[in-house]
Amino acid sequence: MYLQASLFNLGLLKLVFNNSKPSLNTAIFSKRYFSLGEAYKKAQNPKRITIIDLKTDITYTYDSISKAAEGIGTSVKSLTQYINSSEPGEEKLPYLDRYFVTRDKVITTIWLNSEEIDNSNRLKIPKASWKKELGEEYRKHNLIVKFLRDGKEPNKEFLNELLSYPEPSLVTDAHLKLCEKIYSSRVVMPIPFPNTEHVAILRNLVGGESYESKVKTAGCYILSGTNKVVSPITKLESMECYIGQSMHLGNRVKSHTKGGNTNTTGKFLDSIRDKGKLELCIVPDDLIPKGLTKNQFITLLEQYLILKLKPTVNKKLLAKPGIVWTPEVIKNHRDKLSTTVYVYKRENDDMILVQVFPTTRSVGLSLGKGKSFFSNLITRTDGWHKDLFFTNAELEGAEKKLMTIREFTKVVEKASAERAGTSIRVTDVTTGEITDYTSMKAVTRALGIDNKGIKEKVESSKLYKNRFKFEMVES
Repeated sequence: MYLQASLFNLGLLKLVFNNSKPSLNTAIFSKRYFSLGEAYKKAQNPKRITIIDLKTDITYTYDSISKAAEGIGTSVKSLTQYINSSEPGEEKLPYLDRYFVTRDKVITTIWLNSEEIDNSNRLKIPKASWKKELGEEYRKHNLIVKFLRDGKEPNKEFLNELLSYPEPSLVTDAHLKLCEKIYSSRVVMPIPFPNTEHVAILRNLVGGESYESKVKTAGCYILSGTNKVVSPITKLESMECYIGQSMHLGNRVKSHTKGGNTNTTGKFLDSIRDKGKLELCIVPDDLIPKGLTKNQFITLLEQYLILKLKPTVNKKLLAKPGIVWTPEVIKNHRDKLSTTVYVYKRENDDMILVQVFPTTRSVGLSLGKGKSFFSNLITRTDGWHKDLFFTNAELEGAEKKLMTIREFTKVVEKASAERAGTSIRVTDVTTGEITDYTSMKAVTRALGIDNKGIKEKVESSKLYKNRFKFEMVES
């Protein structure tokens, strides 16, 4: 039986006994040991920040605005202004055109059992690796790198191949001509760092930074320095610059210039503070040729500028369309949280629910095994880790004996130690040579076969490349 402590912003501590399923999607775990009395003190800071990265669909939870700002590489002041720009729960544009931010007035549920819990109970939600998880985008990114190294100029055939939208679209010569016209007539000005006269100039050009501003100007922006440098991505020398797009240039540009950003773009801006310039490529509402919507054309313009200028600061060279933030789209993103993982322990003929994780990635990271731990289990063993079964499906009627993360980690480590006694024997039937490998990864490195392929060969006893036989053996 678990003790549920619901902490309210009025400082009221309500204790109830509850045998129902914990909602770990909203669980917050203490950073240190704490008793119920200490848990009560946590209620004195009743503000939890939840951020959904709308480009990766990863959800982050922070217990303060300062930690949230640090987590996404922005300033506390900028994030605070965004949060306070409307009432919690009110529909509005995403922060930095990318993040959906909510602040809870009530600290959500903390689940405790009869033992105290420690730092190992903190579930960790990782940042996504776009290279690994977005394979198609990475493929196109590499196409762009090759295109730039070959010294080619932007053309509609390549742009049509690169860009993909959820709606019908077609890049034509007319669109390219408009891109050229917008770039040739771009507005060039000093970067509008805070407390300079350039802030007012930017406001007059594109409107204020507030999301409630009546004027919201869309287009692309270029933050550039004065030196030629070699891009770490393309290995080409060009003028140092960063290219971006936004449906609200006033807000997006100011989010860069306010400072406090520790990401690559923030460091770049710090390096060109006294000598850099801002170039605004403003998209007119009424001049976009047929074939593309405004949102699609802005993405085309950004991709055109990337191919033309070869930016040195952008890490990702494939432009992606922004999201048109209708109430329905916002709701869908709210609901589109990562998949819950249930862990069952096999005891005789029964399956006992022993742990629940809010996301697939939090499984491995919470256990100190990396974010791919769960996906690797699914690939290699269909979710089995000795007597533990990891799955996205909740088994109906299963008994619940939920463990703390600390307890569960010990169980997993014990299972891992038992699994470590198994190795993979590879026999080259053409030569009779036998090699024992300690892991599937070692076999992959040696022979090029993936984990799923190894498992299939072991189970079927079929030869790999009509030459290699795989067996699981005790070490």
